[in-house]
Amino acid sequence: MSHTVLSSRALAPAIAAAAVLAGCGSSSPASTGSSSPASTGSSSPGVAAPSKLSIAISGYTFAPATVTVKSGARVTFANRDSTAHTATAQGQAFDTGTLKQGHSASVVLSQPGTYTYYCDFHAFMRATLIVVR
Repeated sequence: MSHTVLSSRALAPAIAAAAVLAGCGSSSPASTGSSSPASTGSSSPGVAAPSKLSIAISGYTFAPATVTVKSGARVTFANRDSTAHTATAQGQAFDTGTLKQGHSASVVLSQPGTYTYYCDFHAFMRATLIVVR
């Protein structure tokens, strides 16, 4: 299984810019961190899976909780919470390592499948990433 993990505080400006651009044309304000289902990559009939996506970690949750992306997509986990978190896939498919407040990390998954992931520090934090061709 091929995967890549990138971690850098320098990604924060790019993530913020991507969030603003994702909010263009949306009825919800980009500054709230929320997004409409079409921009989250959720699996809805007729909605194409994105080739890159940002998942926010805030309030001890991953948002959105379930997303679908294309194989090879860059998925960035941005910790907007006041404590450290991880995004760790069951079966070791990916692990961001510890993300301190304000830090982010990206993973690239080339193998299609359904990946359930969690926070190593807070096991109740769980979400699902679906990778399609």
